[in-house]
Amino acid sequence: SSVELGKLIIDDYADSLYVYDGYAEDGFTLSLMDLSKVSAIYENMSDFFSAAKNSIKSDNKNYSKISKARSSAREYGENSYDQVDLIDVISKTDFSNKDELLAAAKEAVLYSKTNLSGSNGIAVYFPDTANTNYSAMNKMLKKLDYTAPLDFYDYFLSVKGKSTSRSGSRSFVAPSEEVAEDVTEEDWYVADEVEDFEYLDSAAANTLAEDGSTIDLPLTETDNGFELVLTDEQADTALDFYINVLQAFEDGYVYLGYDDAFDLTDDDNIVVEYDYNWLCLNDQPVAYYAEPVYDDEENSQLFYSGIVPALLNDDKLIDIKVVWDPIKYDGSDTDTEAGAAKTHIVGYRTQTDDVNGTAEKGWHEFKKGDRITALFSFFDEDGNYIEEVEMGEEIVVTSMEDLVLDYCELEAGDVIVWGTLVDIYGNEADTEAIAQ
Repeated sequence: SSVELGKLIIDDYADSLYVYDGYAEDGFTLSLMDLSKVSAIYENMSDFFSAAKNSIKSDNKNYSKISKARSSAREYGENSYDQVDLIDVISKTDFSNKDELLAAAKEAVLYSKTNLSGSNGIAVYFPDTANTNYSAMNKMLKKLDYTAPLDFYDYFLSVKGKSTSRSGSRSFVAPSEEVAEDVTEEDWYVADEVEDFEYLDSAAANTLAEDGSTIDLPLTETDNGFELVLTDEQADTALDFYINVLQAFEDGYVYLGYDDAFDLTDDDNIVVEYDYNWLCLNDQPVAYYAEPVYDDEENSQLFYSGIVPALLNDDKLIDIKVVWDPIKYDGSDTDTEAGAAKTHIVGYRTQTDDVNGTAEKGWHEFKKGDRITALFSFFDEDGNYIEEVEMGEEIVVTSMEDLVLDYCELEAGDVIVWGTLVDIYGNEADTEAIAQ
């Protein structure tokens, strides 16, 4: 039958992707769908998003539910295409018509195979950032008569567009230079609907002075070190937090990147510190850029991943993909200690321009004899980006299995450390910096 043939094609293709140690060269999801069921999904999506919007309008606090669900949903395309797993994102909410939409989606997927937790075989466009990119997509979807979710998307992003004042740097630049896009003049922006929106208190949104300048989030010095103290409401609106590190180098600084490993106090305050332990590839320090954590709520486990920039064979700029073993948090004896999780090098792909480039599909396997050199962004002492610099000894690949990313202790020296807080409304704000 056609269904059995489809299953065979999916199984054979999926099996061809595996490289070593149970890890595929890229995350994949392949599914066989009954297209006659798509109309039912579309109709239920319309009802679901309408109910979600009405729920938020009746109580603005409910915005947090959909924002957190969208942020933590399984996302595809290296988080650059606004495509998320439909079943996963809807499962994380509790709005009306949730069950009907989930049933319609599951009925349409006849067979699916994946190596990604939370990937169920059907994706949906669900934008999460209020910017001009959505304007073009909005117009295109209207021409395709795909309008069921657009009314909700307009409202969802307008809330973010009204709130977002600037982005945190997560890089060594003046925060005032990183201003969020003004979308209030876009055709999709619904000013009348968000005019009286009551925002929850967010520390990341309280960073503009009366004169328009930016204010770093203050840190409190305690016996634990420097803490970012948040109220219960501010903690509830927080989505992510990252630790940034600059290390003195020659007449400026190299940026080690940002990591999402940090400590909490007994009062759930965030400790902003750097103990000179950073990520190393085969004992060579590397720049590391943490990706958003995926929360597999169904199985009570967190999935961490990140990118390491490097130079391959002296002439190719690459990004190395790293994944960590899932960390369980269900309170059982099998809970994983964060520091005990094992890393896996998935592979590499050629770096692309953020604006004009399109990321390669899949990750390439390193070959025996390949030479890898760590790359770091270099800034002068005034914070101006200068260039990418090579540091450390060259790593000669013997096999994929022998490439190991882990924390190692770096030599103590002058560093600058700060945190970046991300909230449910799309704000990013930096803490004050600590020199040590």
